[in-house]
Amino acid sequence: MTDVQNANATEEEVYKHCDAYFKEVTPPPLFNETMIQVQRFIGKLNTNQRIVLVTSGATMVPVEFNTVSYIDNFSTGARGSASAEYFLEKGYKVIFLHRLIIIANSGKTFRLLRC
Repeated sequence: MTDVQNANATEEEVYKHCDAYFKEVTPPPLFNETMIQVQRFIGKLNTNQRIVLVTSGATMVPVEFNTVSYIDNFSTGARGSASAEYFLEKGYKVIFLHRLIIIANSGKTFRLLRC
């Protein structure tokens, strides 16, 4: 059992484990480009604007270090789309991260800010 799986793990142990994980795992495609876009988006906001991050769609996790096999789940992205719509209607600025294929909840079109 790793320190992180232990319910009594300290916050420091959890962060140490997470740091080690991200040093070993190759970032997903377009990670750097996405981070640059997010930083530009946040940089354009006023300090008093509310911002939320919504993730949507299925999750894919590698089973092994040299990734050949994945555990993948089916998700349409409807809950994430609905959440993004809710926060937009409430005046939040939304960062909407999603897989390439999702089915939007209500068919509404988001106005995307391309940085």
